[in-house]
Amino acid sequence: LQFTVQPVGPTFSPASGVFDAPVSVTLATATAGAAIRYTLDGSEPTAASTLYNGPFTVSTTATVKAKSFGGGLPDSQTS
Repeated sequence: LQFTVQPVGPTFSPASGVFDAPVSVTLATATAGAAIRYTLDGSEPTAASTLYNGPFTVSTTATVKAKSFGGGLPDSQTS
């Protein structure tokens, strides 16, 4: 029997949608010790992408993608 343990992918608040005004985006992961990295251009997040340190404001058209990287575990699925 083989299995892989992965960090849980990040969750977004607010959920996806179209907004008429700037919106504050909060990311979270249930995996203790995992770092979240994100992109705003729809590209796949990598270990070199922007490190999430707290809520950020999106005020122009953007496609936010995020991924958890954590403690020697494989990367999470992209959210």
